[in-house]
Amino acid sequence: MAKRKKRKPEPIKEPSAAFYLTTYSDVMTLLLCLFVLLFSMSSTQEESFKDLTESLQSALGIYSVPRLGSKNNTVEREKLQEDETSEASEQTQKKVKEIVSEIQDVIVSNKLIGDVEVKETPYDVIIRIFDNALFNSGESTLLPESEYILDRVAGILKKFSYRISVEGHTDNVGSNSIQNWRLSSLRACSVLNFLIQKGLDPNYLSIKGYGEYKPVANNESIEGRAKNRRVEIIYNRNDIARAISKKSYR
Repeated sequence: MAKRKKRKPEPIKEPSAAFYLTTYSDVMTLLLCLFVLLFSMSSTQEESFKDLTESLQSALGIYSVPRLGSKNNTVEREKLQEDETSEASEQTQKKVKEIVSEIQDVIVSNKLIGDVEVKETPYDVIIRIFDNALFNSGESTLLPESEYILDRVAGILKKFSYRISVEGHTDNVGSNSIQNWRLSSLRACSVLNFLIQKGLDPNYLSIKGYGEYKPVANNESIEGRAKNRRVEIIYNRNDIARAISKKSYR
């Protein structure tokens, strides 16, 4: 019986390039689908956030709400707000300087030095009128000659029509603190009433009576007590700034 010849094993064929390309294409297709899915999810979230912010804008009356990914817009908005704040601050300071300058002119031209003074602080413009130019001792009725002073001050107040506070002060001499409070309040009322008669808008006026509790000098001396007996007409810087802002947005 003839022996069978052993067949030589066929050599293992190396995978063709087409096989790798097929696998590579499958992987790339899957990755592409993944990125498309992620992108669509991200876009959906951004649109949802956009819808939410617009709803908030409508409900709250807010003109601008930061949106997702709007870093440049946020920076620009912050810069714009800083510029607006800086400009408003400059305008406020300019107006404060004008008020102080005009009051100083009134004091000098009408020889009111010693009766009236003006002071600028980081918070206010204070027009200070000492009581001997306005009232008899212990009284709240304006002296006839006080009208000359108040009439000229009122002219400046009408020109710069911002909110003002009329504040009365006394020294610490008196039977009790309640009496001083009452006197300071009545004196402030007398000045306020005069200003209204001169045409100032009552909506912009308010009064305060501090009695002896906000002295500007030592009550131990005659000179100190004389300085403490006063009526102050005060412009607040914040009120000026708010008024300027309202005018700029009209």
